[in-house]
Amino acid sequence: TVPGPQGLAFDPSGNLYVTSGGPTHGLYKVPPGGGAGVLFANAGFVAVWGVACDASGNVFVAARTATVANGGRIWMVTPAGVISTVASGLPAPCGLTIDASGKLYAGSYNGQKILRITSGGVVTNHATGLGVSGNQTNQIEIEPDGTIYAGNEARILRIGPGGSPVTEVVGDLLQSMGFVHWIEDNFIVSTFGHGRLLFAQPAPRGTPPVAITSL
Repeated sequence: TVPGPQGLAFDPSGNLYVTSGGPTHGLYKVPPGGGAGVLFANAGFVAVWGVACDASGNVFVAARTATVANGGRIWMVTPAGVISTVASGLPAPCGLTIDASGKLYAGSYNGQKILRITSGGVVTNHATGLGVSGNQTNQIEIEPDGTIYAGNEARILRIGPGGSPVTEVVGDLLQSMGFVHWIEDNFIVSTFGHGRLLFAQPAPRGTPPVAITSL
């Protein structure tokens, strides 16, 4: 059992890594095919959320540490369980994704931007101005061409390669916490605090989003 599961990511071997929101604030590992989640790492972790894996099986974890201004960090955990810091002093990183070259991208919770982090720990703004103050950027996904999709409060944004342009793909989602980018611009969206999975399409198709199930 994984207490308070949040972020999910598979490594190249099919292991599933899950961040736990508490009480352990740890990273759990579930073997291919399923089974019991085993606590894999938690040394120093606080308020962990996003998780991503690279081609070598290293696992990256975003800890937003929202109670401390610019107290967030990105951790790396090797397949052997060795933990190191990739970047620190970040504005509450939440959602996390990685591109083919190994660069990380993190959605800033309440920061209205997406950060780009190199393997050497250099941090720059990839995209800014994602809504108004208070908008929360949660899950993010990157496509092979560098396009990023971001769950931003009650909508999903498309961010072009290089960080622009920023366009709204779907809206009226209550609060988009996690999503699956399905065929074309169709999405399955989980809504924080509303207990629903939604099927959403760009307008005018499928407007408003359709509830698939209540949880």
